[in-house]
Formats: sequence, structure tokens, C-alpha cells
Amino acid sequence: GQGRCAGWRTQHRRVDRRQGLPGNRVNGLCVDREGGVWLATPTGIVRVQLDSPFAAHGEAQGLAGGPRQLARVGDRLYVTHGEGFAWRADADGKFASVNGFRTGSHHVIRQGDGVLVTALGLHDITRAGEDRMLAGPYLYGLAELRRAPGRVLASSALALRFFSRDSAGRWQQDGQLTTLSTGVDDILERDDGFVWVTTRTGEIWRIDFSRGVTDTAPARRYGPEHGVPTALRRDNLRVFTLGPDLLAASAHWLLRYDATTDRFVPETRFPALDFSGDRGPDMTAQAADGGAWFYRREPSPQFSRLRPDGEGGWRVERIAAAPLRGLVINSLYHDAAQDTLWVAGQGALVSLDLAWQPADAVPPLRAVVRRVRTPAGRILAAPDARPAALALAAENNSLRFEFAAPTFECEYRGATSLQYRTRLDGLDREWSAWSDEARRDVSNLPPGAFTFRVEVRDLNGRAGTAPPVAFTVAAPWWRTPWAFVGAALLFALLVTGIVKLRTRTLRSRNAHLEEIVVARTVELERLRRLELDGKIAAQIAEEKAQLEMLRYQLNPHFLFNALNSIYGLVYPHSKPAGELVRRLAEFCRGTLTRTDDQWHSLAEECAMLRTYLDIEQARWRERLVIEFTLDPAAATLRLPAFLLLPVVDNAIKHGSATSPDVLSFRLMTQRAADGTVTIEVANTGTWLAPSDPRATASTGIGMENLRARLQRCFPAAHALTVETPPGWVIVRLELARVDPNARLEKPTR
Repeated sequence: GQGRCAGWRTQHRRVDRRQGLPGNRVNGLCVDREGGVWLATPTGIVRVQLDSPFAAHGEAQGLAGGPRQLARVGDRLYVTHGEGFAWRADADGKFASVNGFRTGSHHVIRQGDGVLVTALGLHDITRAGEDRMLAGPYLYGLAELRRAPGRVLASSALALRFFSRDSAGRWQQDGQLTTLSTGVDDILERDDGFVWVTTRTGEIWRIDFSRGVTDTAPARRYGPEHGVPTALRRDNLRVFTLGPDLLAASAHWLLRYDATTDRFVPETRFPALDFSGDRGPDMTAQAADGGAWFYRREPSPQFSRLRPDGEGGWRVERIAAAPLRGLVINSLYHDAAQDTLWVAGQGALVSLDLAWQPADAVPPLRAVVRRVRTPAGRILAAPDARPAALALAAENNSLRFEFAAPTFECEYRGATSLQYRTRLDGLDREWSAWSDEARRDVSNLPPGAFTFRVEVRDLNGRAGTAPPVAFTVAAPWWRTPWAFVGAALLFALLVTGIVKLRTRTLRSRNAHLEEIVVARTVELERLRRLELDGKIAAQIAEEKAQLEMLRYQLNPHFLFNALNSIYGLVYPHSKPAGELVRRLAEFCRGTLTRTDDQWHSLAEECAMLRTYLDIEQARWRERLVIEFTLDPAAATLRLPAFLLLPVVDNAIKHGSATSPDVLSFRLMTQRAADGTVTIEVANTGTWLAPSDPRATASTGIGMENLRARLQRCFPAAHALTVETPPGWVIVRLELARVDPNARLEKPTR
């Protein structure tokens, strides 16, 4: 069998092969509750939906290809589609194709008792069906210019072109608009001499023909600066009139043109349309009475019609359009002669009878649980043999519920659309999500009482419920009350025996353990003291070794360089030489006479570094530029002795080797609001990796010692990083959450 969703509005309601029946012979018929007629034919069973305002028109009525636009001339309805051009007479509803179209057609307008059609050129179709085509570019939009009778405006992919009749009555191109060079979809002429168009790139333009229809008529674009948001072609941008007003609409907004400000403003006069935020109509059309049609796909397909209501007023009428669910609409056409709204969609042409009234009230939607069965296929319940409540054994705790809702309400393709949701009382707290699935599986149900419920809804919003199915699942034998009592007694006996045995064992071991505890306590105390003394001695030895290694690394080459500098100053400058000797003595005294308590303030550390740099300054002179930037708030920070000296020594040594001319050195200290102290040592030059040939003189001991001392003195409270911006090497040390007024003491013995 087969089912179809179509309606016919002819007086005699003739239904035959031309409307899609497989044949004209009918052996029997009956009417169902939803306005359908079932026909028994020699080749099968057919259902015809008669009581519906919607009618589908397709190949059975002679229409091929996806419809695009419609227009009425007298008793004929013309339609452009993806495979050519066709017309339909009101008498029989059959479409007839017009020959001569090698491609699909786009736009159609009335011209006398015939029509003009855009396709691969401009086609002049007479009422007799004659096609006189003007060869030319592929054309899209089309409009007759009332201010210039006998001329039409058509759009190609890149221009707007003018056409007029020649002396023989044939249409010919007589120019193109030079002020607009883009393809146009919609063309709307106003009585004020302006023509409004929407382009194929999603823009709105206004062409000024108020001073005459010329090739150089001014064209102006309306964009975001004029209140028109950016639109895409798929947003179905349209311009149309509503009484005296000009409106523009896309899938995201509805605007009205304000001539006083020359801007588009949001249309807020009709809150019932609910076009706010990022919501607009998916399709619009001009109504024959001066109003407008709006179509929206979500949340449910619906038409809204603005109709005149009194002096300058409008009222909103809504028409549910659930059968159009899933249809992508190309255009709408209000056929006032037949009081019909035509919907041209991608793959279907649907008509909506605006004068339709249902013959009978719409029946409620009913659902039924068809059967309940096990995964193995055993049927436990069916609609014709269902007890008041099912009593299921423990092994039947996995079930499949199958349900349905008989209905023939369908969408434009003839398919029904039902959605179900379920709830299992005793297991679910909420209803499940709506789904097309007409079954539900549950498994591993616990023992107890349950009730299975089903709700259904169709594409028109009708809702229904199925009679609930109550059932119980028995508990397995090991979950019965007697099983629990026996298990409890056995467990009590087992626990009692274990406790007695364990108590006897513990008492026998208690005395022996007390003696062991006393002896072990004395031994542990002795070992703890030895371990503490050993740790302190190892830590002191490690710190002394680190300091000795640092002195051995620093003194030889530094003293050698300092003595060479003194030698160079002795003869010509005795006073600078004496000053240098004094500074060297101070530095040596500070480095060689320290005790193992090596902690001092950051200010003292910087003073020692200044002495070191002054000695180096005597050696390098003008080739060494030194800059100190010290934050007084960080001066009281306590540091281990010579913590920064390896970094400064590396900066002078490696910076002089990699700086092209003058070596610049910078030392900066800063304390943040949260107590973090930042110490930054920077020098010009480049970073020398251990693999670099220029770093052969470096042993890397200085930086290794620095990291080890930081880990020992500031565990989890420091960060040492090296940055290499162009021409510089920056070593940055951060000590987190350091109180500058608190002394960071070295661990004592």
C-alpha cells in the first residue's frame, strides 16, 4: 500500500490518476477519523487526505523541478522552477510545461495577457504558449518600471539591465545601470520614484529614478551605518511594503525605513510577531490587501499574517504550518483570486487554502503500549491480554516496551512525524527526552513495583498518552527475608569465634610487646640523637664545601686581572692605583674572612658587588658601563653570602666575550606589593650554551652552586630564569612572599 498527503479544493473534488492515484478504478472505500479516505484499487490500497487546507503539487500534477516563484494572470497560475517554466489552469489543477527552456527559470511578472520570465535570457510568453526569447546573459530578478511604461528592469550576475520592446514588439536590451555592478535578487519599485533592490551579496541598495529612468541614475548602499546589519544570502533578505511603509527582513531581523532620518530602524509595532534579538522571519511576502506574510520554521512551522484593521491599524493572524516541517522555502505568493497562499519550496509546491474550515473536529491523539517482552522475545503482555498488574519473576528484570500512536497526519512529503517520551515510575524521576524511537529497553531492574508511562505528540502539536502499564519484579531467593535472617545468624557466629580467638592471641603477646616497646624506645632515642648530629654535620660540611669551591672559582682569575689593572695604574696615576688597592683589600677581606654564618642583607650584598665592579671598572674603563637600580624596600632582605657574585662574575666574563663593543651591565632590585623580591642581573651580549666554543673557559660551577644554595635556603619560594632578548642576557631571581623586615635565619645546629 501507499499513503499520500494532498488536498483538493475543486467543487466536485475529482480524484483520479491526474492527482496521483495509480488508476481510476476503485473497488471500495472508507473514511477514517482524521479526514482521510481509504481506496481499494486493483493494484493496492491508497489513502487520500481530503480534509486539510494543505495540498501538495508535484509530478502527478505535471510539475517537475523545484519551484521558485509564482504569478497569476487571469485564470492561469504561472510557476518558475529548476527545470523550466509551467502554468496551471484553475479548471483541472494540471500543470503544463512551456517549451523552449533549456535551463531553469527564476522570476516571472505579468505583461499584458502574457508574462515575462527570466532564465537564460528574457522570455516573452504569450497566453497561447508562444515563447519568444531574447538571447542574453543569465537573468535573475525582474520588475516592470511604472515610471517608464514599456520598459523592464532585469538583473544578471553582475549588473542591472534595461529592456524595452522594439518596433516589431520584441524585447531587446537598451542599456544597463552603471552605478550598480552586482547581481540582484529582489526588485521593488515605489511610487516616489525609488527602486529598492537586494543584492546577491546580502546588501540593500536604493536607485533614484525620480528624475528619469537613465543608465546613470544614482544608486546608494544601505549598510550598518544606516541601521542595516550585515546579512548573508541564505538569510533570505527581502524588501517589501506594509501600507505606506517600506520594510526589510532577514532571518535575524525586521526593519522599517524611516524617511525622516534616512535610516532603517527596528520594527517594534507588532510585538505579537516576536521578532526580537537575533530572530526574524525565515521568509516574507507581500499580501494582496497591502499587508504582509511572515513564515518561521522554529520552534514549529507557522505563518503570521498582518491584515489591515481600521484606520492605519494592523492585526496579526497566525496559521499553524506543521505539514511544512523540513521544507526549505524559496518564496511565498498570495493568490487573492483563489484566496490561497502558495509555498514554493526546494522540491515541493504546496498550497494553503485560506478559506478552509475543518469538516470535523480534530480527534485527540491516542497511544498504546503494543507489547512488553523479554530480550529473548518472550511476550509478557499485549493490549488484548494484559492483566491489571504484571507479576514478573526475578529473572525477568530486563524488558522491552514497544508502543505506537496510530495517526495519518503527515507533512508535505506524506510522512508522519511522531515523537515519544517515557517515564518508569519507581526508577525515573523525570521524563525522557522526546524521541522518534517507538520502544524503550530497561535492564537489571531491582525488585519492586513499577509503572511504565508513555506520552506522544505529532507535528501539529497534538498530545496523547497511553494507558499505564503496572508491574512488579520479585526479589531473588537470596534477597528474601528468611535469607537475610539466616545470613545474619551465620555472620554473628563467625564474628564471635573470631573475636574469642583473636582476644586470646593478643593477651599472650601483650606482655612480650610491652618489654620490646621499652627497649626499642631507649634505642630509638639514642639513634635519633645520632641521626640529628649527623645531619647537622653533613649540612655544615656541604655549605663549607660550596663556599670553598666558590672561592676557588672566583679568586685566581679575579686577583690576576686586578693586579694587572694596578700595574697599569702605578706609574702614571699613583692615587687611582692606591684607591684600587684599597678597594681590592676591602673585597678580599669580605670574601676571605667570612665565618660559616654567611647571611647578610641585600644592601650589604649589593655593596660588596659594587666593590667588585669598581675593580673591574679599573680594568675595562670606558668599555664597561655599570647601572644600579635598587629598591630601598628590598634592602633589608637577608641572603646567604656571595649568592649573587657568580651571576655578576658570569655577566662580566661572558658579556665581555660576546658584546661587540661596550659591555653594559645592569643590576636591579624591586619589591612587589605581595612581598615578592625580584633581583635582575643583565648584560649585553649573547647567551653561551655549554656546547658553544666560546664557553670553553666556563665550568658551570657558579650557576650550579647558585641553584643548589637557593634550593637549600629558599625551598619552594624562589624562581631562577634566564631570558635572552636581542642583544641582552637577563638572569632574574624571584623570592616569593618574603618579608623584608624578617630575618631569614640559616638553620642552626
